[in-house]
Amino acid sequence: MVDLLRGRPKAESIIGELIKAGETLFVTPHVFYELYRGVRRAPDPRAEHRLIARIGEKFRLLPFDRDAAQLAARMGDSLEDQGLDIPELDLFIASSAVVWGDGIVLTRDLRHFLRLRAFGVRALAQPP
Repeated sequence: MVDLLRGRPKAESIIGELIKAGETLFVTPHVFYELYRGVRRAPDPRAEHRLIARIGEKFRLLPFDRDAAQLAARMGDSLEDQGLDIPELDLFIASSAVVWGDGIVLTRDLRHFLRLRAFGVRALAQPP
């Protein structure tokens, strides 16, 4: 999403191809949280808010509910038992993708999401 927000051609191309192919695009509220956290540093915060809203219209929002929270906790516990760690927001994103979506996460941070394959996460690398 950050790459879309920044107008990076590869991200725009990938999303455009998926939309053209009739794919439904999903995002979790946590991704919007991350985007909105960056607004205050934008040269024009109002324009940044409008851009986030416009890009967000292309995606269906996946919920983060009790089932997703329970799965995120299991994921976190499993990683902790293995001596591994990833940011909690990534756990929330991954669990919503599994519980409410198809389990696919398109990310530049492939390393974190690959650790969650045992839970049904299918991490795909977003090209740089």
